[in-house]
Amino acid sequence: QQQTEVALWGTAKAGSKVTVLPGWTDVKTSVKVGTDGKWFAKVATPQASMTAYDIVFDDGEQTVVKNVLIGEVWLCSGQSNMGMQMSGYNNQPVEGSTADIIRAKPSVPIRMCTIPRSTPLTELEDCEIKWLEHTPANVNTCSAAAYYFAKLINEVLEVPVGLVMPYYGGSPIFAWMNKETLSTKFPDVDLSFIDKGEMPETPSKSPVLLFNGMVAPIVPYTIKGLLWYQGCEDVGKKRPYRKLQAAYVQMMRELFQNPDMPFYFAQLAPFNNKNPEGLEYALLREQQMLSLSDITNSGMVTTMDIGHPTCIHPPKKKQVGERFAYLALTKTYGLQGLQLEAPIYESVEFVGDKAYVTFTAKGRGIGPRNEILEGFEMAGEDKIFYPATAQTKKRNSIMVSCPQVKKPVAVRYGFRNWCEASLFSTAGIPASPFRTD
Repeated sequence: QQQTEVALWGTAKAGSKVTVLPGWTDVKTSVKVGTDGKWFAKVATPQASMTAYDIVFDDGEQTVVKNVLIGEVWLCSGQSNMGMQMSGYNNQPVEGSTADIIRAKPSVPIRMCTIPRSTPLTELEDCEIKWLEHTPANVNTCSAAAYYFAKLINEVLEVPVGLVMPYYGGSPIFAWMNKETLSTKFPDVDLSFIDKGEMPETPSKSPVLLFNGMVAPIVPYTIKGLLWYQGCEDVGKKRPYRKLQAAYVQMMRELFQNPDMPFYFAQLAPFNNKNPEGLEYALLREQQMLSLSDITNSGMVTTMDIGHPTCIHPPKKKQVGERFAYLALTKTYGLQGLQLEAPIYESVEFVGDKAYVTFTAKGRGIGPRNEILEGFEMAGEDKIFYPATAQTKKRNSIMVSCPQVKKPVAVRYGFRNWCEASLFSTAGIPASPFRTD
């Protein structure tokens, strides 16, 4: 990570001295090895450039790490939608990825590092990984959402981008949280299997174990921020997802020694879930949206326009990755003059048989103008929802009406498992679904 003090650590003979000499400076950093054989150092890094450096570690014998780039490092985590590679899954393509894979050149300073799957009962200290260069073969196996994020960041900022990627399909959020966080903040989560040393039948769906095997070994590697694409496995479960996500972020910020680390996450895309009229996905999306107000320095990628009715892995991963980059470029890197956050429901006012809904849309507001917007529902005091339509009326508000409801008390938009987006910001970012009730 550029322009900071990066964490470096390792093992050597107890009581000996380790000297670190990075190729970008003449300043040596020396630390004493503890009685447990472990050492830890922090080394200042310069501004990003295309120069590749060596780092020499000397404890009496020299070890050299070569071809090290300095730039922007992001940790990209979650379940199968984050893990979906540029090559796609069996029978499930990533739209348009082939052209980007074939054009990948090693001269483009994007580096990729996937953390191997592991689910131990205790926290690991090490994992075996490789940093991969930007070649067609390596891009082919990279997370598509993470790759498209890195590609746009690199093109706009013209700096190297490093991706550290721990992901595991079908994993619930508490699988990525450590024992201390869960036992302290969520005592209802059963962790007795850890104390008993009993491996559960499905380790990747169990609390703590993915943290132990895939996060603990890389703590506290110095990173800029965190991308998170997860939630499907928590749909329909009786878990306080909003609180869990906030606790997860706090844990990661503390562990990676970055108390205000940017956190950007993807809201779940529309999906039938065997019942397109059901509410399970809508309720989880709502928890995700509400967590925005709980987590400082956060942002949400909306995906209401890219879902697939029968495939839980939408093929439009480029849109997801680039929307992650929109948030980072404007909120983290300070790109001026653009408002690229999703419109979020703010308030509603009922006047006669109409509802006027206001959004926190910035920039030039919401749209499209002079079109009938679908996907809305309205209810009266009987709490029965009927299909409704909406039109934009002001920069940040719409008028909703329904012929069957003369005295409305509630409005919903996109509040089903499957729905199609009709409401966007003028920058083309879909509004988050919502309910006023």
